[in-house]
Amino acid sequence: MSSVSVIIPTRNRATMVCTAIESVLKQQGDGIELEVIVIDDGSTDNTLDVLQRFPVICLKGKGQGVSSARNMGLEAATGEFIAFLDDDDAWNTGYPHTQVEFLKQHPEFGAVVSQIMMADENLNPTYGPFPDYTLPSGWVFDALLYYVPGVASTLVRSSIVRNIGGFDPTLRGSEDWDWILRIAKRYQIGFVPEVSMLVRQHTHGRTFAKEHEDEMLWRRFRDTMSVFRRHTRTLSLAKKIRLQRRFWKLRGWYVPFFMQITESYTQDKKLLKASRSVLRSLQASPIHTALYMYRSLTHHAA
Repeated sequence: MSSVSVIIPTRNRATMVCTAIESVLKQQGDGIELEVIVIDDGSTDNTLDVLQRFPVICLKGKGQGVSSARNMGLEAATGEFIAFLDDDDAWNTGYPHTQVEFLKQHPEFGAVVSQIMMADENLNPTYGPFPDYTLPSGWVFDALLYYVPGVASTLVRSSIVRNIGGFDPTLRGSEDWDWILRIAKRYQIGFVPEVSMLVRQHTHGRTFAKEHEDEMLWRRFRDTMSVFRRHTRTLSLAKKIRLQRRFWKLRGWYVPFFMQITESYTQDKKLLKASRSVLRSLQASPIHTALYMYRSLTHHAA
C-alpha cells in the first residue's frame, strides 16, 4: 500500500473545492491510501462548513497566499508521495496510480510529471492534452526551462521535499516553476504521458478593471523574470544565448494581459492608469506590444 498526501489550498470557493476533493477521493483504493489536506487560506464564505462533509485534514491558513498555504500542507503531510490540486480543478480518473507505480519502479527518480487537459466551466474537456509531445525523462532541467509543468500534475517523493524545501512565499508569479526547477537541478524527473488533471477555464475570465490589477500583474511579471534569471545565471554563455528566444517568449506572454487592462482603464476613462499599463506592456516586450496594437488596429479596420 502506497500513501499519497494531497495538498489543496483554497479560498472562497466552497462549491468548487468540493468538486476538487470529490475527484481526489474517487481515486482511493487499488493500492493507494490518500491523505487529503485542505488549507483554507482565509475564506469568508462557507468553505469551512462544507469541508466538514469530507474525510480530510483541514488547516487554517493565514491568508498569505498559495505558497504559504502549500508550505503549511507540506509540513503536515505524512504520505510517501505528495501531490497537489488547485481548488477549481479536478483530478482525472486513474491519477495518480500509474505515476506512483513509476516512482516505485524507478527509485532514482525524485518526481514524475504528467499531462493536463483544459476544460470548460463545468469541467468538460475542451482541448489538450499538454504537453502535446513527449517530454524526456531523466535529468530534465534544460527541458523544463521551455515547458512549465503544472505543480498539480507533478507527483513528488516526500523525502526529497525535506531536502529542497517548500515554495518561495516572496514570489507572486511562477512560484511553482521555481519549485520544480529546484527539484530538476538535484533529482531526475520522469514523464508519464497520461492526463492527470482537468484545468477549469473560467467563462468570465479575469476582471481587469479592478483596482491595482496592473500592479499585481507587474509583480507577477517581475517574479517570473526573477525565477528565469535565478535558474539560468550560472549557465554557460552558449546556453544563455540559446535561451534568448525563450526569454522573450516569456516576456511576450504577459503583453495581452497588460493591453487588456489598458483597454479596460481606457473605457473607464482612467487615462493615467491606462498609460501606466501600456508602458508596462512596453517594458515587458516592445515587440509583442507593437504586434498586439497592430493586430488590434487591423481587426477594428476590418
